[in-house]
Amino acid sequence: MRELIPVSEKIFGGEKIQTVNARELHKKLKVGSRFNDWIRNRIEKYGFIDGIDFITLTKNLVSGGKQKEYYISLDMAKELCMVENNELGRMFRKYFIEVEKRYKKIQTPKLPQNYLEALKELVRVEEERQALEAENKQMKPKAEAFNDLISTEGKYTMSEVAKLLNWGRNRLFKFLRMQGILRSNNEPYQEYVDRGYFKLRTYTIKHTDFEEVKVQTLVTPKGLEWIRKILKREIEFI
Repeated sequence: MRELIPVSEKIFGGEKIQTVNARELHKKLKVGSRFNDWIRNRIEKYGFIDGIDFITLTKNLVSGGKQKEYYISLDMAKELCMVENNELGRMFRKYFIEVEKRYKKIQTPKLPQNYLEALKELVRVEEERQALEAENKQMKPKAEAFNDLISTEGKYTMSEVAKLLNWGRNRLFKFLRMQGILRSNNEPYQEYVDRGYFKLRTYTIKHTDFEEVKVQTLVTPKGLEWIRKILKREIEFI
């Protein structure tokens, strides 16, 4: 598959997410308005959430100035392409869908059937591990912060819950907000934390000149079963 636009992995709330640079997408879609106006308008109009649908990073320019970059999830990228309502938008939306399909295949590889396949799989896994290790060293949110977050002691991230329940991550967030379970920032109301359905975990992202404290929502096994029952009950009436 020919690469139409670079897709890279970034850390969103302690989770590794495939992203696209919004400025690059704006350029590829040949949008007539200025990038800053376009991205602000789209975020406000369609309710995209910082830390869930996109993250921002500050880029130092050669001229000495600074430039704000938006890295958006593939779900957000697909929606932005769709609302452009033109041939370019449809083409890039199909491209992102294909990228997601290929990524899922990589995440769930076929089990080796013989010794040679097992050796090839071992080499592939080691190459991916080394590539990921090199990438993590360059990430501004330090790799140590991510490694600390993935130790959840039997609890699930919201992305894991979405996969287990076969729902889209953003769709699940929206559903739980509509049910009055999550706040607008996707943190659970204290009532549901007290019931043992969720846990909140704080972590620190180290930037060049400051540290940023974030909160990650984790779901307990009890909470996973509870959410599953709510979805089953609600879907029967949809």
